[in-house]
Amino acid sequence: MRKGLILAVLLVAIIIHFVKAQTELEAGEISLQITPIVLENVSDYTKTPKLIGLFGNQSYLMISWNAYYYGGVENDIAVLCYLNCFNLTNEDLTSSCNGIQNCSYIGLPGIRSCTILNPNYLYNQTNTVACKFYNPYSDIVYNSSEGKPYIARNFSVINYTMKISTVKVTVGEEFSFPIKITNYGLLESVYEVNLTPLTSNVNVKDGYTTTDSITYGETTTTYPKILFLVAQNANFKLRSRSFEDRFYCLSNNDCSYLNEYSTNGICIENSCYKERTFQIEAGKMALPDFSFYQVLVLLPLFVATYIFISKGKK
Repeated sequence: MRKGLILAVLLVAIIIHFVKAQTELEAGEISLQITPIVLENVSDYTKTPKLIGLFGNQSYLMISWNAYYYGGVENDIAVLCYLNCFNLTNEDLTSSCNGIQNCSYIGLPGIRSCTILNPNYLYNQTNTVACKFYNPYSDIVYNSSEGKPYIARNFSVINYTMKISTVKVTVGEEFSFPIKITNYGLLESVYEVNLTPLTSNVNVKDGYTTTDSITYGETTTTYPKILFLVAQNANFKLRSRSFEDRFYCLSNNDCSYLNEYSTNGICIENSCYKERTFQIEAGKMALPDFSFYQVLVLLPLFVATYIFISKGKK
């Protein structure tokens, strides 16, 4: 009995000593400062500054930005950019764009970029780049001013115009007919241009040609030569194609992305062309339109005609 009492006392003493050896930490206050990420415009293929800048060709698409923390905090910034993720929602891009072609960056803030190699462009529709900006060491979500957890922009890989000018036609004189191609797409391109007469009263020389290579906003001009044989209006068919357009078409409807005013996209041997038809009015040559050489050649005829008419009146 006495031994049991002694053991109980010793056990209580050991428990009291163990409890005193522990230190309980009470809950305190924590201050977490969230620093906004600021984006500024950068250079772009459109030659107009953009929040998301793009440069590229068939081999790569470089995506650039200028991002930093408000107040100049030098923490690392992480960026994740997707090409042609069309499931853009208010969810994190890593969930909604899983498996889509992308590039990423983690490092110091400032003007930076990432590159997608062999990009899967869409030639027959608008392309999209969406980028998520975040702190790589936290779960903080940064939203755009529209409340989206990303910044997105659209662009066209193939986009160009084909324009012709009004000309003055003189029968029997060859003239140069300007055809202007202006590039509004991402890719620098050479263009194929083909002018074909639809009537037999004209001859066309240098109707098929390839242009200089031009970038966004640049214009190149071809000058096929036309000769009217008689004073009759003539119809023409004009076609053009970008050598950078890799879209594989099966019907004219597939090429509707090239439609514009008075111009339609058509499919020829699985490639898309712009096509339009037009008419040039031919006028008869008036005396002021004759060259000096032509006047010398025709002067004896005019004199003979005048003498003949004068004798007839007598």
